[in-house]
Amino acid sequence: MEYDRSDNHLLYATVSSGHKAGGFNDTFDVNEVPETFKPESIIAWEIGSKYSGRWFGRPSTLNVSAFYYDYTDQVFQDLTVIAVNELGEATGYSLVNRNVGKSVVYGVEAESVLRFGNGFMLNLNALWLDSEIKEGVVADVRSQNYDAGGITSMIDLSGNELPLAPKLTFNARLQHTIELARGTLDWQVLASYRSAYYLTQYNNRDVVFVSDTAGTVDRVEDAATAGFPDRQKAETTLNAGIGFTTLDGHWRFEAWGSNLLDKDISQKALVGSGINVRFLNDARSYGLRVRYQF
Repeated sequence: MEYDRSDNHLLYATVSSGHKAGGFNDTFDVNEVPETFKPESIIAWEIGSKYSGRWFGRPSTLNVSAFYYDYTDQVFQDLTVIAVNELGEATGYSLVNRNVGKSVVYGVEAESVLRFGNGFMLNLNALWLDSEIKEGVVADVRSQNYDAGGITSMIDLSGNELPLAPKLTFNARLQHTIELARGTLDWQVLASYRSAYYLTQYNNRDVVFVSDTAGTVDRVEDAATAGFPDRQKAETTLNAGIGFTTLDGHWRFEAWGSNLLDKDISQKALVGSGINVRFLNDARSYGLRVRYQF
């Protein structure tokens, strides 16, 4: 539904559904690896406002939306042991996709483009997000006990947050364009903030080690002691660039810097059976670029 309040302001509401296809896991002779995983599906509700007008005499936009996403059969990845040597030590792993159950995501997002005089423009984006796994009981691959045949405890993920879902995200980009006698000079600075978030669906929950298939508890360790710290703290990153394009448009010269604050940020993790793999952002880097168009 859409309601046009004026030529430059509308209100809207949508309901939509969709799915992401399922697939096959690598085929190994291991009971813990399901051969297939099902499609995950979603029903998405959204209401919002879109405005395009003039602020301070300059053309600008402001969009605000609130949303609620209802997922079923959502897929998560983990690492599962597929080979063990004669000493009972893991020697091979496989990446496994699993349907863990239901989850919901809801939040509010606002974005704006502000244009000022003398070639300045500011892009702003803010997102408040909350997520919750509603149901899903899975084998806790962090707790694999090789002395008892490689058994694991079961963990109920209900109430956990979805991985890689910070509560607050904020992006700001300031850019400027200057027309000079021999061409166009432009520069931009991009700042990005993300609040703390979990890297996996386990959410730093305690690891329960069991001694038999009946689920007899052998010991309980917190996630850090067991070797699976799962929380990425809040961080701010900063990128910048400057460029010059000649008047005929043939030549462009650029200089750029990425991750100028030199932050090490975990962007994803794969855990299981004594292994904790982290995928980090790119290190601080600088560069020069020259382009010729003909």
